[in-house]
Amino acid sequence: MRASATPNMPTDCPALLDPLFNGCADAVIALDAERVITHWNPAAARLFGYTAAEIVGQPLMALSPADRRRESQQLLTLPELEAAQPHRALLAGKNGRMVSVSLRVWPVAGPQAPGQLLFLRECGPALELQQSQQLQALVANSDDGIITKDLNGVITSWNPGAERLFGWLAEEIIGRPMRTLIPADRQHEEDHILKRLVAGEKVDHFETERLRKDGSTVFVSVTVSPLRDAQGLVVGASKIARDIGVRLQAERVIHHHATVDPITGLLNRRAFSERLGELLQQADAAGRRMALLMIDLDRFKAVNDTLGHHVGDLLLRQVGRRLREVLREGDVIARQGGDEFTALLPQVEHPAEAMAVAQRISQALTEPFLIEGKRPSIGGSVGVAVFPEDGRSAELLMQHADEAMYGSKRAGGSRAARLSAEEQAAAQDRARLLADLHPAIAQGQLRLVYQPVRRFSDGSVLRSEALVRWAHPERGLLGPGLFIPLAEEAGLLNALGDWVFREAARQLADWRRRLHPQLQVSINLSPSQLRAGADYFRGWSQHLRELALPPSALILEITEGMVVDQSRDTAQLLRRIREHGAQIAIDDFGTGYSSLSLLSRLDVQYLKVDQSFVRQMMRSERERALVEAIVSMAQKLGLQAVAEGVETAEQAQLLQLMGCDYGQGYLYARPLPPDEVEQHFPAA
Repeated sequence: MRASATPNMPTDCPALLDPLFNGCADAVIALDAERVITHWNPAAARLFGYTAAEIVGQPLMALSPADRRRESQQLLTLPELEAAQPHRALLAGKNGRMVSVSLRVWPVAGPQAPGQLLFLRECGPALELQQSQQLQALVANSDDGIITKDLNGVITSWNPGAERLFGWLAEEIIGRPMRTLIPADRQHEEDHILKRLVAGEKVDHFETERLRKDGSTVFVSVTVSPLRDAQGLVVGASKIARDIGVRLQAERVIHHHATVDPITGLLNRRAFSERLGELLQQADAAGRRMALLMIDLDRFKAVNDTLGHHVGDLLLRQVGRRLREVLREGDVIARQGGDEFTALLPQVEHPAEAMAVAQRISQALTEPFLIEGKRPSIGGSVGVAVFPEDGRSAELLMQHADEAMYGSKRAGGSRAARLSAEEQAAAQDRARLLADLHPAIAQGQLRLVYQPVRRFSDGSVLRSEALVRWAHPERGLLGPGLFIPLAEEAGLLNALGDWVFREAARQLADWRRRLHPQLQVSINLSPSQLRAGADYFRGWSQHLRELALPPSALILEITEGMVVDQSRDTAQLLRRIREHGAQIAIDDFGTGYSSLSLLSRLDVQYLKVDQSFVRQMMRSERERALVEAIVSMAQKLGLQAVAEGVETAEQAQLLQLMGCDYGQGYLYARPLPPDEVEQHFPAA
């Protein structure tokens, strides 16, 4: 170090050092030219045991063991450049306690007070022993199983957590191979782990199944880390195993509720949609036909009205069994909800083959049912759409099958139908609608309506959900179901979503200025917007600043399926959005693959209970239990629950008793234009 860099120490050095070094974590000692201690900070007192009153005024040699005084003297007379480097030293504390330290010596030059500053930090055997004892305590008290093994896979240590997890005592298992814990069909995992360890490669965290001493299995989350010797060579591995059985069971229960229809045991709407997407990709890649069948029960409402919902549910269950009997091996059947079912025929040689299956279904549904001594009479109208002739996308096939099914009903029901010539014309009309959609944004044809969201605790409305409509110049106001699928097919969703954000933000800023400063608006995001990534949302923050609108005034709604399908990228994007202050809601919760571990990683504020559960909870104990479970889970995760589709006062009362925070639905208001929804907001 150059002389010009040596600090000056004035004569009143101790008084100046007090505020500078008293809060320092390292021990700081100041010496005068005679190496007498002039300053002693609290960290030095803790390290050596001497108070400042006891040691200030004593020579530094008072800290040096008798057999190391020469070493200490030499250290303090090192050339300046070397002295600034760390050195190891063994010093004596109060009552003779030996303290191993890392020491830096800084000469301090001044015309009246030359001297030195010493910076000391404990290291060496004493600290290592303390750290070792702390580590041993952590291992011994951990609820996780912590195990070590050598490169041959032989267990070398086994903590109490491992004893509880696997049932083996340490003295029983140490010395045995790790393969003792591994089921026969998973032995390859140990081969992979050992191979990577020997090669010095990282072993990724994984979840797997292991054996207990009694032969039962346990699902565990496993983290493997290499153990190295003093030379840095890998000599073994440590393994942390955590029991995840409870979490997996909870996920299975929610997954079952989310993918299986509770009445029939068939796939539900969400699971069917996922299967449809998978089979469409396979059919497209293989260049083969497949068919989608839409099935609607005839006269089912009359059964419910005359015989009751209990008989109606039993009838739906028998319908599900009968459909499974009629369909071929490999075909897929699901209940969409109410009295609607759908089927997928993954392979058909000709459209006539699909029609033949549809006719068998219709015929089977006209045969008598026997339920608790009663013989309800129903039928089935079946609509057929064939890929690729009737559409190449899931949405288009569903639309054409649905149209065909309603054509069957209009013709009297209990029959199968495929698109007629008139319906083909309707498909052409749809193409014209798609062409009209392209200029709709630029020509100002889009509108926003707002549905109030009511807080149960006090009945106030400080939030609303923005919903888009298309004011078509010839067809009038069109709902999103008619043009959102078209926008997705045309690649217009991002532009449409950006317009919705800017218009909703503009309207919200106006409301907050005129009506109430705490108003919020939620908007729906599409999968396409999330896939666009952070660049797509960057301009939104700037727009909010220009409107003097806090990001917290905006709630972004994403569906549960969007989170699961893109969990890693979505989680990162949502974190960035949350860092900017916007709030996040999971829409249609309970209709997708619900993962507790995923929810715990996502920074969301609201869970919106799907309206299908809310509508059925008054007549179905299972639906009621599911709604209550979702509300309870939201509370335990610190989230707020919003119930969609609230249509009756009885539903609202039950939801409030469950602890649900908000309600939204026709009970309070339909989606309204801005000037009408204002009437629901409180005065500032």
